[in-house]
Amino acid sequence: MPPQFPPGYTYTPFYCEENIYLLAATFSRDITITHTWEIYVVFVSNASKTVALWGQKLATDPIYPVIWDYHCILVLKPLEPGPASSVWVFDYDSRLEMPHRWPDYVDSTFGAEMQVSIPEQFRSFFRIIPASLYLEEFASDRSHMLKLDTSEGGLQYVATPPVYPCIVGRQALSNNTTNNLMSTFVNMGAANGIGTIMNFVEFSGWACRDLVVQCDEMIDKNTTSLQ
Repeated sequence: MPPQFPPGYTYTPFYCEENIYLLAATFSRDITITHTWEIYVVFVSNASKTVALWGQKLATDPIYPVIWDYHCILVLKPLEPGPASSVWVFDYDSRLEMPHRWPDYVDSTFGAEMQVSIPEQFRSFFRIIPASLYLEEFASDRSHMLKLDTSEGGLQYVATPPVYPCIVGRQALSNNTTNNLMSTFVNMGAANGIGTIMNFVEFSGWACRDLVVQCDEMIDKNTTSLQ
């Protein structure tokens, strides 16, 4: 079973990358977790920054997707080989119970049939980053959430920012980097980005690699549906 969700966790709506950063930091400090699980951060976006995700709390109706410019989730993969159902996903913005088992989360949120039935501009790509690297390299000054408000005469946040200071990882600080969210993590075409970029078929099978029980059936199903 996955670790218990940390009590008193910090959550700020519309700042998924920071919510996941804090969760990854909490899990990474717990040796009972790091000795049992591999911790990954996953960004979801595409070239047009319009990805369709189903089962999101923000949807007006559960059957409709939410179109995000990007989204961010956390994945726990067991160090010991096991079935795909032993991989867990943490998504603060999903209607699904959190954490949720990998196969059902991927199918309910991105499903192959959904991917093939929507225009290409809404299809998801995935940037997978080891949590340890994310915690070191991530930096955001939250400027992507500032928009010109003509009625107020200046820049205003489109969503209330977190109450704590802007996050800058140790390596980012050492590199004098104050903001790399969009360029390094959200941009799915960035040559200098961090992590591994995958399409939906690759992502659906990623969690199953190196496990005793492979996801061949799941991969075959998704590959067939997208042809």
